[in-house]
Amino acid sequence: MFFNSRKRAAALASVVAAATMGAGLIVPVASAAASTEKTVDDATFAWGLNKETNWRAYAPGTFNFLSAGIVDKTSAEDSVTEGEWKQSDGNVTIEKKQSDGTYKAATWAGLKTTPDGKDLPAAYSATGESSGNRVKLSHGTGTIDAENDNAEISWTGAFTVVYYSGLNQWYAKDLKLTVADGKGTVTATLGGWGTDMNDTSKFSVLTERQNVEIATLSNVDVKDDGTIVTPDFNEIDVDGQGTVAKSWPKAFVDFVSQTGSGAYWYASGGSGDARKTPAEITVAYTAKAVEPEATAPAAPAKPTATVAGTMADPYQVKVEWKAPSDGGSAITGYTVTLTPSTGDPITQDVAADATSAMFGKLTAPAVSYTASVVAKNEVGASAASPASAAVTPNADPTSTPAITVTPTTHIDPSKETTFTVKGTGFTGGAAFYGAYVVVADTDVWNAGQNPSSAKDFVKAAWIKAADIKNGEFTTTVTIPADTFQYGKNYVVGTTAAHGLSLTDRRLDTAKPIALKAQAQVPDAPAKPTASVPAAGSVKVEWKAPSDGGSAITGYTVTLTPSTGAPITRDVAADATSATFDGLTAKGVSYTATVVAKNEAGASAPSAASAAVTPTEATKPSAPRAVTVKQGAVHELLVSWEKPEDNGGSAITGYTVTLTPKDASAAKVKAAALTADVDANTFQHAFAKLDPATEYTASVTAKNAKGTSAAGQSDAAVAPAPIAPKLTFADADGKAITELKLDVDGKATVNAVIAGENTDDVTVAWESSDAAVVKVTAAKTGDKATVTALKSGAVTVTIKATIDGAAVSASMPVTVTAPATDGGNDSDGNGSADNGNGSTGTDNGNSDSNGSTAADNGTGSSASTNTNAANGTAASNTAKKTATLSKTGSAVLGVFGAAIVLVAGAGIALAARRRMSRD
Repeated sequence: MFFNSRKRAAALASVVAAATMGAGLIVPVASAAASTEKTVDDATFAWGLNKETNWRAYAPGTFNFLSAGIVDKTSAEDSVTEGEWKQSDGNVTIEKKQSDGTYKAATWAGLKTTPDGKDLPAAYSATGESSGNRVKLSHGTGTIDAENDNAEISWTGAFTVVYYSGLNQWYAKDLKLTVADGKGTVTATLGGWGTDMNDTSKFSVLTERQNVEIATLSNVDVKDDGTIVTPDFNEIDVDGQGTVAKSWPKAFVDFVSQTGSGAYWYASGGSGDARKTPAEITVAYTAKAVEPEATAPAAPAKPTATVAGTMADPYQVKVEWKAPSDGGSAITGYTVTLTPSTGDPITQDVAADATSAMFGKLTAPAVSYTASVVAKNEVGASAASPASAAVTPNADPTSTPAITVTPTTHIDPSKETTFTVKGTGFTGGAAFYGAYVVVADTDVWNAGQNPSSAKDFVKAAWIKAADIKNGEFTTTVTIPADTFQYGKNYVVGTTAAHGLSLTDRRLDTAKPIALKAQAQVPDAPAKPTASVPAAGSVKVEWKAPSDGGSAITGYTVTLTPSTGAPITRDVAADATSATFDGLTAKGVSYTATVVAKNEAGASAPSAASAAVTPTEATKPSAPRAVTVKQGAVHELLVSWEKPEDNGGSAITGYTVTLTPKDASAAKVKAAALTADVDANTFQHAFAKLDPATEYTASVTAKNAKGTSAAGQSDAAVAPAPIAPKLTFADADGKAITELKLDVDGKATVNAVIAGENTDDVTVAWESSDAAVVKVTAAKTGDKATVTALKSGAVTVTIKATIDGAAVSASMPVTVTAPATDGGNDSDGNGSADNGNGSTGTDNGNSDSNGSTAADNGTGSSASTNTNAANGTAASNTAKKTATLSKTGSAVLGVFGAAIVLVAGAGIALAARRRMSRD
């Protein structure tokens, strides 16, 4: 590397060697250069290039400066912006000289000022300070020889030289300092963009040029901590045409001339020449003595090998060792060799920091392995370590596997069977995953041979390795009913749970099992008996036959007529009789046969019974237990039970009749009191009935032969009437339970009357305190006006006699002084903001009873209102002549809007009109 120095050192060494040998001495010969050479790995390189590179440019408003990294240029006019400029990039930083001579990180603004913060001098000034910026490269590596002034140090990274703020621009990267005997060079890879200050339209991207000499050095004093040197500025032919001037290296000037800035790197006789001279280069580092010559590592000590299986791969060997001496050169890796007791060795290269290696998929049964290790470094490989002790990852079982199975005989294929299996001797590599307990057809499985897939088993149950203790286990396997087939032979056995395959057969065992004798179809039942239990019916009876070894599951009974098609019926296994109804064909006789069935099939038919002829069907007997009772308002419910005898023919329906107790009082249409229902209905409701009339009920049954006699109820029953009731409603007909008014407010309130006869009802209105609330009935008597006189709380009560019963209802009324903003407006109609509610007080009467419906003949009428006058709690009344409906009942409603409820559904209101039944 340092040819001249080393050559002198070698010559000197030869002289010394000759002298010593001549004196009879034998000494080792060493290179003089090698004894003084040192390494560096932290070198820095700081350089401002020259003053011009950190000066104001000649074009107005432009500057020359340095940037870390490569700043791209896209056109001749493209200049470097603050956003593109970099203070640091990788190993490269731009530093600015301070007024005290120290350096700090450069800034964009500092590119245009002197170290003391003043503006840069004019471009044409021959004196003054530059910006003082410099590029600094870090982390350089290489060697130095301070004794012989030799050095070779390289840096990675790039910096950009910007002239005219970027109109001229080039970059240098990957600098290298080379010094031999005090003389040296700085080389770099140069790149940039071709421009011309005289023709701004010219622009090109220059091809990078490597190893360009950008500085030459003389009298370099290489020290153990660095060197400071100013590059040469020698006279050379700068243009190749005999123009001699002080200049930077010719190759460098030739390249930067392509960027349009060549004239700034050699003297031209102008005032700016002083700014072109190279600036001082400062190189700093920490020199380290060269390490002694390395050798191959020592052989590792004897490694250890162990079986280290996992669920993913049970057949693995782990080899471990300790790192040996590295021979003076870091170990770069190891080669581990696993040698089997039979077969070829297996090698594995591992990283330098590894002290173990795994070898997997060592599936060969009963094969043992030894391990050895070789260490490697940059010099070479060590000798192999001694072999480890042998290990066997897939060892054979230590004893022959065996099982016991319960049960093994009399196994019923028609039932679920659970086998209990106990195993011993399940050890070694074959048992790593555990074992399968299998049930198999011997046609597809033989221990130690086939099948090749677990799908070939009737059933397989996995015994996990954790469930095998000292080679032993106990488990069960259940076979569903109807799995085993007669005519096949089966075994219960084991095989190794070797992943998803059945390639390891070292745990194969098998125990034969025997099925119970195969069941036969039942014997034919004995000759059945046939009898006629009722008209149109035949009853067949028999005794259960022998079941053939399998439980009887049912019977098929066949009734064969003397003419026509046979009739069959399937009955349950526990039945010993069957009845056939509806046999209405006149004069036809029947014989019966029975077939028994089990899982094996059907028996032969029994012998035919003696022939019987059913008696002819008749009308049914009368329905039983006919009753009538009240339902909802104006409704009666009739119930009954089916006839005791259907006459030998299926019931097809019933006719229900409701009859008034007093025939002369019957004022309803006949159709409304009769109903036909189907054969499965045993209750019927009659609605819209007169509660003043009592009724009895009768029911007849029908079959194919006709209609039965009527079943009669015992007592006459009247429908429930509408319960008498009084409630309140507002002017819109909405029920209310309270009223809230402001002082001087008014509201219209209606009295709603419910009952059977309401035409001649008188309603009395009262206020508990007429000084607070006054109640005044309208002239028509349809409504009352409630007037609030002052703040307070009162109760308004209405009273009447309905259907002979005294009825009343009360409603609280609250009067408050109006708010300061005038209070709420009152519409005088009992609207929602006056406290409308849902129901009024009913004086203990049930709410379940409403008014009569319009079409049941019950009339309705309007009631009258009374009011309290002159502030007294007096009762004023108004009457309306009572008018009876066709049923003699009526409803009075003191209310302007119509409300009508069907009987039993609640209260009905009417707008002073009577609702009559059709």
